[in-house]
Amino acid sequence: MPRFASNLTMLFTEVPLLDGFERAAQAGFEAVEFLFAQEWQPAKMRRRLDEQGGGVGREVLERLIADARHRRTIILYSVPGKESFYRKLGFMRLLTAMAIFQDRDAAIARGHLGET
Repeated sequence: MPRFASNLTMLFTEVPLLDGFERAAQAGFEAVEFLFAQEWQPAKMRRRLDEQGGGVGREVLERLIADARHRRTIILYSVPGKESFYRKLGFMRLLTAMAIFQDRDAAIARGHLGET
């Protein structure tokens, strides 16, 4: 039996892309594809898709990583507390990053910045 993927660039365009994943699942699709993946933040997609369950977020992230393997470096910004998930996929902590946030105190409180 053939398996088909929902192309979210063409289908379910009446809703934002991330909502299209849920619509595709409701329509019976077990896989999705979409154009211009580089325009989407993998961490944001994974977080949203994992809220829906089923491990779709992990699969999407694995495919994005596979598509980027030809690059020398892949940098991912993680949500604080989720680092172990990304370690399982081969990511390591980046020690050289620096940032300036408009609301520094809020960024520290969210775990995005360290005071040292």
